[in-house]
Parts: sequence; structure tokens; C-alpha cells
Amino acid sequence: MGTSEAASRIDDVRAEAHLVARFEPRVRRVARARVHPDWVDDVVNEVLGAVVEAVRDDRVEDPDRLPGFVYGVTRNVISNWARAQARDRRATEDGLEPAREISDPLQLLLDEETRASVVRCLESLRDEDREILHMSFYRGLTPTEVANETGIAPNVARQRLWRARERFKAKWQARDAM
Repeated sequence: MGTSEAASRIDDVRAEAHLVARFEPRVRRVARARVHPDWVDDVVNEVLGAVVEAVRDDRVEDPDRLPGFVYGVTRNVISNWARAQARDRRATEDGLEPAREISDPLQLLLDEETRASVVRCLESLRDEDREILHMSFYRGLTPTEVANETGIAPNVARQRLWRARERFKAKWQARDAM
């Protein structure tokens, strides 16, 4: 590697470090708001790695649009993480959970009773409430994704989701009162 190549590589590393330093706080803020706290560092690293790779490969055509590109990558990575978690939940619910040692049979019984109570509460809700809760919690869709899939406005999806949660909460608390 010649002197000019080495200098160019040092400049590239500095530019990438500047890029990461510029966007890391913003990406972290969005990740904190949308994913489980245990995932935040992994999401931030995945986003910034993808952005640096895209810049290296000249896939960002207009530098002025870089903030929007970074936000889009952040949104996509978070969606991918949510889908992966939803798949993991489905595998568990389908009985594909890895074998585990049962150290407390009473706790296992309580877990099964809780699961049955959740199902009963969900079954007592209206179809519309069950559907939006299913899309949000089981499939891991955001309110905006729910809106796109159902053909309603995102703010309407958020409102319906909130109301469905409130109705579920009321059913759950009524169950506890019995």
C-alpha cells in the first residue's frame, strides 16, 4: 500500500467515525423508543454497520438525503428484529419451545393457567379488537404497519390499538376480581 493509499484509507476511517458519531445518538434514541432495552445496542450496531457499508459501496447517491436514508435503515432493522421476535413467539406458541428442565411444577401450572386466562379474555373481546391486538402483539406490527395492512390511517390504528388494550385490561382486571 502506497503512502497516498494509506492516507486515503485513514481519511475514510475518519469519515466513517464521523458518520457513526453523527448518527449514533439519533439511532439509539429511535431504538430505545421502539425495541426492548436488551436489543438497543444490537440494533444500533446493525444500523450503523449497514449505513457505513452503503456509504462505502456508494449506494447513497445524495449526501443531503443521508439522514432520511439512516432513518429508513433504522426503521427496517427494527422491523426485522420485531418480525424475528414474533417468529420466535409463534414457534413457542406452536409447541416448538426448546425442552427445559421443570424446576417448579407449580410455576409451570400457573403459567398454563395464565395463558388460558389470556385466551379467555381475548375470546371475550370483539373481533376487531382481537384482530388489532393479534397484529400488534402476535405478529409484531407497528401501528403504521397495521394501518397499511388494514387500509386505515396510522392515527386511527394507534387509537384502535389503545382502545383494544384498554378493553383487554378491563377484562383482565374483571377476571382478577372474581
